[in-house]
Amino acid sequence: MRNWIIGLIVTSVVLLAGLVWGLYNMRIDWLQAIMLIFTYYGMLLILVAAVTRPKKFLINKDYSPFISIVIPARNEAYVIANTVRSILKLDYKKDDKLNFEILVMDDNSSDDTFEIAQELEIEFPGVVRAVHRGPEIAGKGKSMVLNDGMKRAKGDIIAVFDADTNVAPNFFKNAIPLLYDPQVGGLQGRVRLYNRHKNLLTALQEDEFAVVSHLYQLGKELVGGLTALGGNGQLVKRKALDDVDGWNWLSPTEDLDLTFRLLFKGWHVRYAPDAVLKQEGVEGIHAFIRQRVRWAEGFLKCIFDYTIPLIFSRASIMKKLDGTMTMIRVLIPFFVWIGYIFIGVALVKGVEFSSGVSPTLMIISSWAFFGALTVAMFRTIYPNVFTALFRVIRYSFYNLFWVIAVPIGFVNCIRHINDIYWDKTTHTGGSPKRTKPSRPPEEFTDSPALTVAEAAD
Repeated sequence: MRNWIIGLIVTSVVLLAGLVWGLYNMRIDWLQAIMLIFTYYGMLLILVAAVTRPKKFLINKDYSPFISIVIPARNEAYVIANTVRSILKLDYKKDDKLNFEILVMDDNSSDDTFEIAQELEIEFPGVVRAVHRGPEIAGKGKSMVLNDGMKRAKGDIIAVFDADTNVAPNFFKNAIPLLYDPQVGGLQGRVRLYNRHKNLLTALQEDEFAVVSHLYQLGKELVGGLTALGGNGQLVKRKALDDVDGWNWLSPTEDLDLTFRLLFKGWHVRYAPDAVLKQEGVEGIHAFIRQRVRWAEGFLKCIFDYTIPLIFSRASIMKKLDGTMTMIRVLIPFFVWIGYIFIGVALVKGVEFSSGVSPTLMIISSWAFFGALTVAMFRTIYPNVFTALFRVIRYSFYNLFWVIAVPIGFVNCIRHINDIYWDKTTHTGGSPKRTKPSRPPEEFTDSPALTVAEAAD
């Protein structure tokens, strides 16, 4: 927490100094330079993802360790049964028996989550385990639940699925071979949304996952950058978790936090685009903002904790560069606000800010990024160029929500400096008026290996 306080102070001082210097000297060079750096780096990642063939990694299709699937569950009565039944369809067996166990970690839910988990344990003995965490230890965050689950787990691999997950039957078959490499400590599957057609907000979130959680992940892996774990669909070797003492209970974004700590211990993280799972997108704007503010808070705390250790770590130059860009990218909304202030001052005072950067270069760079993203979406996800263009346009406007979420997250870093809590997203499974789901889990009909087929959406 000391690092968080220091980070808050340093970040505030640097941002304020940049604002004051710009206003005093009436120059915006530094601000434009920062935006250009992130524009070109982002363009590099998405173009590499679009035109480069996937890397060939050390794999072994006969590698079949026992897996413990840990599902953190707090008030998940609407979705937990469908999630467990979806996981039970996974095609991962040894000697004709399922080669995994499922631990439903009920974190003192106030609804029927634990009772439903117990019914599933009775229905699937030896595979499903219902674990209740009492009020004396519950409510302290997802990381605490995961660490508790790891202690109870039997597997050599710990898989983390959220309680609103629908998994492709071949998820493990496409993911586990990548973990054969002794240097690989973790792996992240590709996340999509099963309710992406619910409304405009869920459709926009699907676009976001397509760009940030797919294209950027592909690009990072191809250039040797820092492939990151996500909160849902992550697989981590027990040996690697033991090496870093499990998940960090102080972090609101335990996935990104674990990514950095694995890096510092010399472990690699892989991205498996053919290992697909679906989760529930947030359907209401209030819940959406709360979720993204929590993400922003967690990202900021990672900046405060790991920027300096990353620079002085033994990681490769590319991983240091990409990791630093990943973290500092969260500060872009502050630079946007500073830009708004400069525009406001210029309009009120009737003056112009000087710059050595050509306005034409800024415009061309913005359009180049826009075009590169369209090309990448067209080549890897949507085979119709007009569909790709439409998705990019609406994603560009949607992405402005970070301008609000990140500053609020920054304030929450101060408010919650001594608090550990689990501000989880509410899941309904499409059945908000029932305590148990009214329909069976959606069948996974699309082929994860054929991304072009996603145009059938």
